[in-house]
Amino acid sequence: MEVGEMPNRYLVKRVKVTDLSLDPENPRFIALTDKDQSSIIAYLIKNENVLDLARSISSFGGLMPGEFPIVCVENDHHFVLEGNRRICSCKILLDPDLAPAEHKASIPIITGPTRQAIKTVQVHIVNSREEAQIVLGTRHIQGVKKWPSISKFVFFARHFEAGRSIEDIILLTGVSKSVIVTSLKKHYFLQYILSLGCWTDLEKQNLVNYASLHRIGVDRILRIFNTEGSSELKLSYDTHYRPVSALPDFGKVVEHIVRRVLGILPGKPAISTRTLFSGIRDDVKQWLPKPSKAKTKPPQPTEFYLENLAYNLNPATLEDRALIVVCEDMKRISRAGAYRQYPLATSYLTRALIEHSCKRYLKINDGVAHGKLCSPTKDSSLKNILQYFCNNPKLFPTKNYHRLFVSLFPNGGGIKEMMDLNMHHPDLSLPTGTILEGWASAGLKNLLEYLLR
Repeated sequence: MEVGEMPNRYLVKRVKVTDLSLDPENPRFIALTDKDQSSIIAYLIKNENVLDLARSISSFGGLMPGEFPIVCVENDHHFVLEGNRRICSCKILLDPDLAPAEHKASIPIITGPTRQAIKTVQVHIVNSREEAQIVLGTRHIQGVKKWPSISKFVFFARHFEAGRSIEDIILLTGVSKSVIVTSLKKHYFLQYILSLGCWTDLEKQNLVNYASLHRIGVDRILRIFNTEGSSELKLSYDTHYRPVSALPDFGKVVEHIVRRVLGILPGKPAISTRTLFSGIRDDVKQWLPKPSKAKTKPPQPTEFYLENLAYNLNPATLEDRALIVVCEDMKRISRAGAYRQYPLATSYLTRALIEHSCKRYLKINDGVAHGKLCSPTKDSSLKNILQYFCNNPKLFPTKNYHRLFVSLFPNGGGIKEMMDLNMHHPDLSLPTGTILEGWASAGLKNLLEYLLR
C-alpha cells in the first residue's frame, strides 16, 4: 500500500472500503435515533440520493477523480468525516445486502473492473476531527452539497459549545455572523421545544423529535415566533442564544403553536408558514399578560404609520426628486389612517421606499458596493442589497442602527419576505393595517429616517 505524507497535515493512502466506517457524529445524521452503520446506510439511501450516486459510479466505472474522502482514525476505526455519501454508494455496490430489502433491486450490478476500482479508495487521513472542520463548513454550509438546516444548526452549536467565539466560527467557515447567530438561536429554540415536559412518549417517538422537525421544516415550526408576536411573547435570547421570555406561561404558548403546526390540536386547524401571530392571538390570550388598569391618560395626537416621516433630500438631483415623490406619497397614504383602506398598496410603496433609501445610502457611503449591487442597466436584487447591509456593520456609524436593520431584515429577509409575499401572492397573504403598524413600531420609521438623513 503506497502512502504519501504532507507534514503535519494529512496522509494520502488507499484504504479498503470495507475498512471505512460512516461517521455517526456527522451533523447530517442528527435526526437518527440509532446510529449504527446499517441505520446510517438506510438513512442515506432514503434521504440523500445515494442510489442515484451509486448508479453514477457504476456508469463511470469508479469514483470521479479529484475529490478524496477525508478520514480520521479513532479507536482503530477509520471514520469518514467527508464523503459519507460516496463511501456508502461504494459499500452497497460491493455488497447490496447492506441496503434495506426494499432498495436492493434498485442497486445496479457492477462489472468486474468497476468492482476492482472501488474495492479500495484513495483518502486523506487527518490527525483529528478538528482539522477537517473548515472543509466540512465550506462544503456543507454554503457549498456543493448543503446539509439540511438542522444539521447546519448542530454544526455551529458544536463549535460554539466547544468554546469557540462567533468570530472563530466565521474564520473557520466563512459564514456571516448574522447567519451563525440566527442558526444558533433556531438550534436552541428547537432544543427548548424538545425539552418541554408536555409531550407524551408516543409524541416524542413519532412527532416531536429531530427527524420529524427535519421532515416538517424548521421554518414552519419557528417562523411564527419571529413575526410581530415576539414582542407580545416577550421573547428574547440570552448571551448564549437560548430563548428566554418574561411570560410565566411561555412554554404553554409554545406547546399550543407546535401542536397547531403538527396538526394535533383537536378542533383547531393546522397553521403554516404564512400564519402570523395575530391570526392565533385569541387562541393563546389566556397565557398573555392581562391589560393593565392604569389611569386613563389624556388622548395623545395619533401618528398614523409613516405620516410624519422626516427626510433630508436634495431636490436638485433627479434621484432625490423621485425619492421625495415616494416619501410624500407615503405620507399622504398614511394620513388619517388611509393605509388601513389600502394596505396592499401601502405594502408595495413601503417596499419601494426601503429599496430606494438603501440604494441612496449606499451611493453616498459605499460607492463600490453601490456600483456592484445597483446596476443602472438591470433590476437590482433587494435581498442582495439588504444582505450587504446586514453583513457590513461598518456602514452604520451607530451600532444601534445596524442592530435595528438586522432585526428588521435578518439575512435580507424578515419583513421584506412578507412584502414579497404580498406582492407576488396576494391571494395567499394580504397585509392589514395592524401588520403595517407593527412594522413601524418595530423601528422601520426610525430606520428610514436614518437612511434618508
